[in-house]
This record gives sequence, structure tokens and C-alpha cells, in this order.
Amino acid sequence: MEREAPITMIDNHIHIGQYEEIYYDPIEILNIVKDNGIIEAAYSSITSGKKNVKYHEVYSEINSAISLFSDEYYKPYLWFVPSYIDEGITVEKAMTDLPYKGFKIHPYINNWDLSVKIYLFCLHELFEFAQDKKLPILIHTGSNNVDAPNRFELFFNKYPKTNIILAHCRPIEETITILNKYPNIYGDTSFVCEEWIKLLIENRLGNRIIPGSDFPITHYWNTHFNNSNEKKITLIEQYQLDITTMKHFEVLLKNQNTL
Repeated sequence: MEREAPITMIDNHIHIGQYEEIYYDPIEILNIVKDNGIIEAAYSSITSGKKNVKYHEVYSEINSAISLFSDEYYKPYLWFVPSYIDEGITVEKAMTDLPYKGFKIHPYINNWDLSVKIYLFCLHELFEFAQDKKLPILIHTGSNNVDAPNRFELFFNKYPKTNIILAHCRPIEETITILNKYPNIYGDTSFVCEEWIKLLIENRLGNRIIPGSDFPITHYWNTHFNNSNEKKITLIEQYQLDITTMKHFEVLLKNQNTL
């Protein structure tokens, strides 16, 4: 997974589906991504974070996207949620249903209580499947205990050949600790500030950071929470800003290799 040269036209972290009160149509989102020169992307359905979500809802969204966008270049990730277990959906079944190219785990939105044996068993199944099939696992990280970078460290130890991406690198200090400890773990640039990128470079970890935008969540954030943004920008305008940020970070990361 470690790269020899910077990647400039790949986005490893985008979403489709329902987020809060807005539905981000899969076809619209992936067309925006494609039309703005992204030759490869990894996406998951954020409908998976909806309360009482059912497996068939997410299946339908991903299936509709795959029908129009080649999964070789626009790669769907299976965002697995604990409630699927109650529906009788196993990791293997879901991965057989559709050609998923990776996994996503979101411990902040979805309650992965590791003291529950059936959850623990499911996560072992997921990590083992990913390791055997050489598929990446994208894990949301944040500043709460439930989504700390070391939340799933038990699995980092047990499945050392699984490529794991810590989305958002948050908190940055803990992310750096984990990256230094496990060579198979990476971070992405989604919602990461330039100060953190420079800190990662200072710690010689720039080659372990991959491009990701979190689009269209960036759009929702800028149009609903950023009070300084008086003009409501369009989805296309937002993604162009996201691409600019990813490219800027790529330049910084590339320069690390010349030091």
C-alpha cells in the first residue's frame, strides 16, 4: 500500500446516501467526482449511519452506483454496522452480494461494544476476511474515546497484514503513535489541517498518508455549520475546493521525500 510517487487524482474517502436531512444521490455524487478528473475513488454509503438502517437500503444504493460506475475505478466499501448481525447478514454474505473493494467501520455513529461477544466475533470475521482477501479497512477516528485511533488495537495486533486507514488522523498525536507502532496502518487527509500534515512529515510519516476528502460531508459542513460562509456553494464548487486541498497536501507530502 505504501507508494513510491504521490497520487494526485485519487480520492480514497467519499460518501453517497443519506446524511442528516440531505440525500446525496449516488449518481450525482459519482458524476461530480468523475467529471472533476478523479480517476479512482473509494466510496461508502453514509446511509449506514442512519438510525435503524436496514441492509437492503444500503445494498440498493451501492448496487445502483455499481451499475453505472466501474467498481474497478470507483470502488465501493462495505460500511458494516452491528444491526446487520440482527438481520442475519454476515461479512461473507455481504461481500458475496456485491463486489466491495474494502470495508468501513464507524465506531462513533455505530455502537461497536467490544464487550458483546457477537460483535467481537463479527469484527474478527471482518478483519480476517480483509487480511485474506487483501482488502483495506477504513476506520473513522475522532476525539471521543469510542473512536480513538487505538480503539481497535486488539485487531491491529492480531491481523498485521491487513491494511488499515485511520480516517481524519484524529487526534493527531495518538494517530502518530499508532502509525509508528504498526507499519500496516495509514491515515488519510479528510478533514485534516495543514498543521497536522506538517507534523506527520516531521515524524517521517508522510508516505503513510493517502488522499481523501470526505465529500460531500465537506459540503454539508460548509453550508450548515460554517457561519462565515455567506454564499451557499454548490456541490461541484465544494468538490473543486476539496481537490485543491488534496493536491496541496500532496505537494507537501512529496517534498518530504526530497529532504
